[in-house]
Amino acid sequence: MVKNVVNSFMVIIPSGRAMTGPPLGPILGQYGINTAGFCKQFNEMTAGLDDFEDFLVYVSVRVDLYDDRSFGLFCLKPSVSFLIKLVSGILLGSSKRYRAILNKRDIVKIARFKFTTMNLYSACLVVLNVAKTMGLYLKRKKN
Repeated sequence: MVKNVVNSFMVIIPSGRAMTGPPLGPILGQYGINTAGFCKQFNEMTAGLDDFEDFLVYVSVRVDLYDDRSFGLFCLKPSVSFLIKLVSGILLGSSKRYRAILNKRDIVKIARFKFTTMNLYSACLVVLNVAKTMGLYLKRKKN
């Protein structure tokens, strides 16, 4: 049986911490979604993303409403630039160069977290290029 999508919307929620109260409850209530079921399903889906480097990770969620009054959740992992900002501790990227912000371990951790299907070398290159556009460079060991 094919379900027809009646409406869809995006919402940003902290991973593993969806609650039925405001601000999420009224948003879901206006569409007639069972907030308790939504929160339970979302928290189960994002249980592995709960903490990345001991920081709170916000997840973008697309909610599709179907004609039989059911819903579908589609969670997206956070962007590479968001993860770099979490790991490096900066608030915004900059065109001026920072020194000694990222190390190899951080780059590999972000690459493994974000790009699970890509090989590790290519994923690390993507993370390095995003860091470069943010004005960050790789910390090198002193000999």
